[in-house]
Amino acid sequence: MYKKRYCLIVFCVLSQMVFMAIWGEDISGSYARVVSQGKGFAIAVPTHVEFQFIRTAQDNSFELAFKCLQDFETKLRLKFTEESPRPVEIQNWGPFYSIKTEPQIEMRITAVFSLAGIVSVENGALLFAKLWDKMRNLATEFTADLKGPFLRVQNEEAVIRSAVNSAIENAYQPADAGAGALRGGIYAIEKVEINKIEWENDGRKEEDTLSLNELRCNSTVTVTYLVSQM
Repeated sequence: MYKKRYCLIVFCVLSQMVFMAIWGEDISGSYARVVSQGKGFAIAVPTHVEFQFIRTAQDNSFELAFKCLQDFETKLRLKFTEESPRPVEIQNWGPFYSIKTEPQIEMRITAVFSLAGIVSVENGALLFAKLWDKMRNLATEFTADLKGPFLRVQNEEAVIRSAVNSAIENAYQPADAGAGALRGGIYAIEKVEINKIEWENDGRKEEDTLSLNELRCNSTVTVTYLVSQM
């Protein structure tokens, strides 16, 4: 004879955290799952800064447009060697072809600088300002658009893991309360879904501000817990 099947769904809001509890029973026995959302963050000091130079050439033909750009990377790389600080990495993207009113070609060159000798010294803010001005002047000299600066950390994956772990930790309390409301207890995590990873103070958003002191990595996760009956 089959056991009666049933399912109870409970939605609760606790301490600005949302959880959903599902309890049911079938022929295999009783089970329960509590789904909880948590938010967390991690703080890190930026280690590198990126500047992107974008140059576009437009002419009657792609061949003529390409000739305007063919020595862009070579001359820009040479310019970087004339003064310090020098980039630790230079990345070349393109050429990208398109036709609007005339054939057009675009090239992008990203220069990555270490911040080790900037963030660790007393006049680091001034040194960073000078570097930014230097990049602006180079963009003007090469008739290029300048994107950035964009800040980043070398151990990005480790910082993201810390932010995710913080969010998982914050998801536990409302889930535990939900399990208690169902007269059960949490004994395992079934799965973790990372909903959102977002950086602050890195300059990648137009309205964002830059901070040489800290980058903030925000994380939102949804955690499904297995709950045993008590």
